[in-house]
Amino acid sequence: MNPGRFRSLDLLRAVAVCLVVYCHLVGIWLHQHDIHSVTAAVFEGFAVDPLAVALNVGNLGVVIFFLVSGFIVTHTGFAESPRQYAIKRLLRIYPMLTAAVLVSAALFTVGLQPLSTGDGTSVDPVSLLTNMSLANYLMTPRVVLVDVGWTLIIEVLFYTLLFVALPLLRRATSPAILGELGAVAAVLASAHLGGPSYALLAVDVGYLPALLLGQVVWAVRSRRIPPWAGSVLGVVAVSEYVWAGLPGMGRQPTVYHYNLTLALGFAVFLAALLAESKLRPIALIGYLADRSYSLYLLHGLLAVALMNVLYPLVGYPSALVVGLAVTVSAAHASHRWVERPAMRLARRMTSTKRRAQARGSSSSVPTSSGAGM
Repeated sequence: MNPGRFRSLDLLRAVAVCLVVYCHLVGIWLHQHDIHSVTAAVFEGFAVDPLAVALNVGNLGVVIFFLVSGFIVTHTGFAESPRQYAIKRLLRIYPMLTAAVLVSAALFTVGLQPLSTGDGTSVDPVSLLTNMSLANYLMTPRVVLVDVGWTLIIEVLFYTLLFVALPLLRRATSPAILGELGAVAAVLASAHLGGPSYALLAVDVGYLPALLLGQVVWAVRSRRIPPWAGSVLGVVAVSEYVWAGLPGMGRQPTVYHYNLTLALGFAVFLAALLAESKLRPIALIGYLADRSYSLYLLHGLLAVALMNVLYPLVGYPSALVVGLAVTVSAAHASHRWVERPAMRLARRMTSTKRRAQARGSSSSVPTSSGAGM
């Protein structure tokens, strides 16, 4: 295992993807097919309902993903040049997203029904391009081929915001984070002043405080800001998250569930980070963490489509097992043949830049020393 790797974040990613998969393949799927499961009922009765967890623990998984992303993307981006940062983020998100869109388009084309948001699912060159670029989430009417893709536009918005903030973040961390929160507040305050696309953008921006909360934790943990400043910035971030969930702001109903889920997710996030020194590598956790992105994108496509076909033939438990087995196998393959090659390409592209910097620093021209730092 990479010695610089956060075992706590691996654990959180593994837990988060399991929560999202449970939500879609058990909670939502059983409800949509009007099937009663004693096991699911017990879990919901003793865990989901008392804790008021939004969307049958699925939103808890998403919140944990957002907190982890805000922490780790800031942590890694802090030491990268703008070029390195942009290349690594683009090649992390888009190759696997493109593969998932193509898989979904193929399923819809042959008449299978993967997980759907209820938006349009027409397959044509325009819908393919807009889904691959995530532009579909800023368009009305929307065509959504990958149900969980809405979270990726939020990730890309965070990447963009951090890209702009990084130069100041390195020099004055608290003012930089406050500036990011200010940008979020400006969009939320003007949400009703623009057209439909701007309103959709404002809904997405309303989730950014969850990622910025992860960034605040990183800043405190890395001693870039004192705990008292982190507490103030954290309160501002949570307040903006609550603001974005008020009636009329565009987020789904059961607002208090979202707010309580953020609180629970944040508690889990902090507990995992505090336990970092006590955690030991676990092969299964590492396996799930490495493939969490592929599992996240593919389970609603492959497992749901297969379960819809198999359930009338073999019943729910067998359909679920087959759906999970196919999804894990596909995630393993996509991690090997899509994600890892994309990450290797990103390293090659950025290492070329570093070699050029090294040649420049050894050159006889003094002004080239440290170029691009």
